[in-house]
Amino acid sequence: MIYALKLSDSAIAGLQSLPLWLQDETLDQIDTLTMGVKRPRKPDIRPLAHDFTREHDQETHYIFIRYRISTPPRQSTFELSVAT
Repeated sequence: MIYALKLSDSAIAGLQSLPLWLQDETLDQIDTLTMGVKRPRKPDIRPLAHDFTREHDQETHYIFIRYRISTPPRQSTFELSVAT
C-alpha cells in the first residue's frame, strides 16, 4: 500500500533547527516508521508517538515525533519536537 508523507510546518521547522547529521537520523527514523504503516480502521485515529535520543559531542538530543495515519488519501502526517 502506498502512502503520502506530509511534514507539518512544525516538523519542517524542527528539522531545520537540527544539525545536518541529526536531520538525517531523524528522517531515517520517520522512514522506518512509515515501513510499518497499516491502514487504520477508523478515519481519524489518535496521533501516535515515537521518540529517540542521540548523543554527540557530549550532548544528548531528544527527538519526539508525533504522527497520524489517515485513510483516504492514505496520508501520514508527521510533527516533530526537538529538545537538547
